[in-house]
Amino acid sequence: MLEAADKHLKGLCEYSVPLGGMFLWMKVPGLTSTWDMIMERGLKKNIMLMPGKAFQPDLDKPCSYLRAAFSIAPEDKFEPAMERLAELVREELAIEKIRQKYGELVMIRDIDNMSNN
Repeated sequence: MLEAADKHLKGLCEYSVPLGGMFLWMKVPGLTSTWDMIMERGLKKNIMLMPGKAFQPDLDKPCSYLRAAFSIAPEDKFEPAMERLAELVREELAIEKIRQKYGELVMIRDIDNMSNN
């Protein structure tokens, strides 16, 4: 999983080699929260990770972390999974840029139209 993450997520996410366990925690600099990215747009693309916010005591606070489980996924799925995650992160960073420029009230369908221009 780390080889695939290094290949596709370098410069997009920050992470370190886990010393144990079955999760790879990642931070997405440039995003305030990974919740909508994963729970809305990611699920539509069959990207099944957990936003870090799900593990916080205060669910009202945003979180720029996400958690990937690698214990149940076959190794041959790591590469395409990290590639799809990288694509999703790039899309989300573009959405974040547009939100910063035009404000929070911009709808996702409007963002799609703006990013295509």
